[in-house]
Amino acid sequence: MFKFVMRKFNDAFVLPYRHNKLIDILMPFLNDVGTVLDVGPKDGKLAYDLMEKSECQMTGLDVHLQPYTYIDVHHYDGGTFPFSDNAFDCVMMIDMLHHTENIEQILSEAKRVARRFVIIKDHYWQTRFNLLSLYLGDYLANMPYGVPMTYNYLRLAEWGRLFEQLQLAKVECSTFKYTFLEPAAHIVVKLHMKTPEKAVHDKAGEVKSVSATGAPAQPDADLPIRQSHHQSVVHSQHPGLQSQRPHAGYRQ
Repeated sequence: MFKFVMRKFNDAFVLPYRHNKLIDILMPFLNDVGTVLDVGPKDGKLAYDLMEKSECQMTGLDVHLQPYTYIDVHHYDGGTFPFSDNAFDCVMMIDMLHHTENIEQILSEAKRVARRFVIIKDHYWQTRFNLLSLYLGDYLANMPYGVPMTYNYLRLAEWGRLFEQLQLAKVECSTFKYTFLEPAAHIVVKLHMKTPEKAVHDKAGEVKSVSATGAPAQPDADLPIRQSHHQSVVHSQHPGLQSQRPHAGYRQ
């Protein structure tokens, strides 16, 4: 009974609100991106709506395939991405890394497959209260749909050290909360590769690490961030599948 009630509540209120907010938040990070691999898209509805509002071409990759999807979704084993090096302009991972056992391994695969950028949206915590609220929120959001939970949350400094270790430099980064009542916070970050073979080049052919606004990118492990407050095998693409799609579950 509790699962049924939580699922109805999430479907009616939480998921639509989160979906619309994520579109607004993620769109600026996709303004100079072409082909995108979305890792962990479920049925691909968020990726499809982002694709409709941008010039991106989205492809999905997931451990569990849905019967119907809004974009093409490929299956993988949760470790190695079944694509060649530099196969996509960008790899995007929205609320999926904290569901994995080895964040570093998945990020390494994302870096290998991406030609230019890696975009991550996930959680971070600062206090014990933040961490406990993430545990509770993750449980209530995913338990009704049977989504596996590993509760693998990082602090901001841990995210920064991981990016530095993998030679990923920050192009743009922000933190936000969906509502002012939310105890835990979210991070969204756009990264590019610091390795020579994947560095951003200027018109003269010289290596030039730049931000989305043209300012020098910040390659250090720290994450000085601007805060934005937002209150209040392959499946074929099926555009406009809302009337018959199964529930995709909830990536908090």
